[in-house]
Amino acid sequence: LVTYRNPHMVLDLVGLGSEEMRRASVEQRADAAFIARMLAAHRIEAVLVYDHWFPGRLPEGLERDAEFQLGRFAIATGGPVVAVYGAGPEAAARLRAAAAAFAPSMPSGSRLVGVPPR
Repeated sequence: LVTYRNPHMVLDLVGLGSEEMRRASVEQRADAAFIARMLAAHRIEAVLVYDHWFPGRLPEGLERDAEFQLGRFAIATGGPVVAVYGAGPEAAARLRAAAAAFAPSMPSGSRLVGVPPR
């Protein structure tokens, strides 16, 4: 649903909404280097993931900026925490501001946890 009728580029790292990632995942070549190339090729500056889905596969250079802790673990989510990463300090600052603006609209019981800037 994140990619459906979305006017903005969304690179689905799992591959359900991005054919390039789907093929790479099926062929077991969606490692950190491949993901880094995909992020650069599509000029992706924000990465939202369930960390436990990508152990050792997130590229270096991403800064963890915040996490959304879901108040209840629903069957439609991949876990109770969505991590937010930015590609560099400028993207990180924009992401922290966007996450803070989004936080009041989160479902009851959920919360935003910010990661202090480095």
